Amino acid sequence: MRRTGAVLLALAAALALAGGAQAGKVRNGGFERGDLRGWQVRALPDAECGSWTVYGGDAVPGLPSPPRGDRAAAASPPAECLSGAHILSRVVKLKKGSKHKLSFRLAYDNGYEFFLTPGSLEPEPAGSQQIRVDVLRAGAPLLSVNPNHILKRVYVTRHDAPLRRGYRRVTANLSKLAGKRVRLRFAAVANRGPLAVGLDAVRIASRKR
Repeated sequence: MRRTGAVLLALAAALALAGGAQAGKVRNGGFERGDLRGWQVRALPDAECGSWTVYGGDAVPGLPSPPRGDRAAAASPPAECLSGAHILSRVVKLKKGSKHKLSFRLAYDNGYEFFLTPGSLEPEPAGSQQIRVDVLRAGAPLLSVNPNHILKRVYVTRHDAPLRRGYRRVTANLSKLAGKRVRLRFAAVANRGPLAVGLDAVRIASRKR
């Protein structure tokens, strides 16, 4: 009996070590609920020009099917809208004393000739055709691109980036932000042509240092 107990303890210890890296608390990061619960959505000038939604299959023109599971999130304003900014965000707490790695899958279809990335997320007046992902201070203004508010710039479309791209995995090391409350912000802004953006499998893997 003692030997069996020792074996079980050793097995439990091995499993604990193997499970040191676990997903962070990005609930509904795969959007499999079929909604955006837990996320904050903002559309400019208003939701009549589209917003972030959840889709499945080939329901969004220009975007492939969700890469993980049956659903993903998408920002795809109607063609009749001349300009719009679509922000999807949420606040998360990064546990102190741990290493943290953000990952997600991103796809897009740009209907304009190239990307334009001015120093603003406002849809007007400057020419803007961009996708960007940032980690902000939790209390920073939602549309801010002030370096003092941005803790980590994760993804920004380049002027000469491919106009269409299927889902690809993007990662960022957030370990230096351990102990902080931060806001994950996914932004799509377009005022030169259609821009569809897909997002899936948002997670934070955390491991004790």
